[in-house]
Amino acid sequence: MQGTKILTSLHNNLVGGIEVDGVIRFDQNGTIDFTFNMSGVTPPREAFIVLPDNSLLVGESGGTFAYVRKRTADGAIDPSLNSSSHEWYNGHIRSMARQSTGDILVSHDISGQYEYIDRIKANGDLDFSFNQFLDFQANVMRVQADDKVIVGGYHVYGAA
Repeated sequence: MQGTKILTSLHNNLVGGIEVDGVIRFDQNGTIDFTFNMSGVTPPREAFIVLPDNSLLVGESGGTFAYVRKRTADGAIDPSLNSSSHEWYNGHIRSMARQSTGDILVSHDISGQYEYIDRIKANGDLDFSFNQFLDFQANVMRVQADDKVIVGGYHVYGAA
């Protein structure tokens, strides 16, 4: 994030004696920033990205489904992501990355069996022209300056 805040995602950890499960923000001195409130989020939150305006896109899970939700810089739900878009995934969102066009790449599984990368347009609509099947879990994605994407993850036979 811009400025002096640090965001991270933790799973069932204690921070300063406080149980943390999900996205948390720290002040520059390392204390929890309690002004950041991600209420209404269902764990796990494995994937999130900070957008140029300091808002967030968070991969959130609800039972067997996952979805991409936009959050303001203070963690509140931001309804500006197109609510009619394809936001639900039958599985887990593993990672996300933002392209220079503002489009978002979303790595996810389907029912824990098949791995894909989809693209959500900057306005929130699913880009049906882009759908990449993977034979590994894409746990990390990074977009380079030339918009090429580096994908790293786990394959049943080792690192991919």
